[in-house]
Amino acid sequence: MSILVLSASLRPQSRSRVLARKVFECLQAEKATVETVDLRDFPLPFCDGDAAYEHENIARIQNTIHRASVILIGLP
Repeated sequence: MSILVLSASLRPQSRSRVLARKVFECLQAEKATVETVDLRDFPLPFCDGDAAYEHENIARIQNTIHRASVILIGLP
């Protein structure tokens, strides 16, 4: 089972980002197969319902999500 921890807050002082990071670290300590994505590390285009889906960062995040069995999302 692979676990994805996704931090969705873009705010620099985000508490949900801190929480997502802590969850990731705890899962790593338990030897889980875990990956993390922080949306601040992936500049995303404005969603226009068309060309935005072709952006390389969208494709990278989609691939990561599709590989995961479990997704934990840290929301603001």
